[in-house]
Amino acid sequence: TTLRSAFVLAAALMLAACTTTPAPKAAGATPVSPPKTALWVGNSFFYYNNSMHGHVGALIAAASPGAKGYRATSVTISGSGINWHDMESHFRPGGVASYSFDASNNVVFNSFDKPFDVAIMMDCSQCPIHPQLSPVFHDMMNKHSATAVRHGVRPVLFMSWAYKDKPDMTTQLAEQYTLAGNANNALVIPA
Repeated sequence: TTLRSAFVLAAALMLAACTTTPAPKAAGATPVSPPKTALWVGNSFFYYNNSMHGHVGALIAAASPGAKGYRATSVTISGSGINWHDMESHFRPGGVASYSFDASNNVVFNSFDKPFDVAIMMDCSQCPIHPQLSPVFHDMMNKHSATAVRHGVRPVLFMSWAYKDKPDMTTQLAEQYTLAGNANNALVIPA
C-alpha cells in the first residue's frame, strides 16, 4: 500500500505515549527527521483488524489531508517470531515494494533512492522473555537491525504487548526491547 507511512512511526509513537507504563529511555537515541516510508516486519499482531500500517496511515491522512510521499509496506507471517523473516530479502532490488497499484488498479512500477526510511520490527509476545527464545530475539534484532542499517534504513523495535491474563509481562518485555534497542541504536515503540 502506497499510503503515508512516515507519520506511521510518528502516529505510533504518539499513540504509544498514551500508555501507563513508561518506557525506559534508550541510550544514545538521537532525534531524526520524521520518516515518510516504513517497512513493518512481524506477525499477525501487525496485520489483523485491517493492519497496523493501515490504521497509522489513516491517522496520517486525517492529520494531513493531501499529504504526499508516505508509504507503508507490511511483511508479516502469522504466528511467527522475528527469526522467521529473511530481512535481507526484504531489501532485494525488484522485490518488496517494487510495484504497487493506483486508484484504477493499474500496476505502477516503483523506483526509490532507498527502499524505506524505517523498518519497524516486532517479535512474538513471549519470544523476548522466553528462556529459550530470548537469545534468539536478541540475536535476530542485532542481525536484522544491521541489515536495515546496511540498506540505509533506521531500525525501530515495536514492543509487543503482554497477554491479557499476564500483565506482569509488560515490564519484562519493556526491559528486553530496551536492551535490544540500546544495543542497536534503535528506537523502541512501547506497548
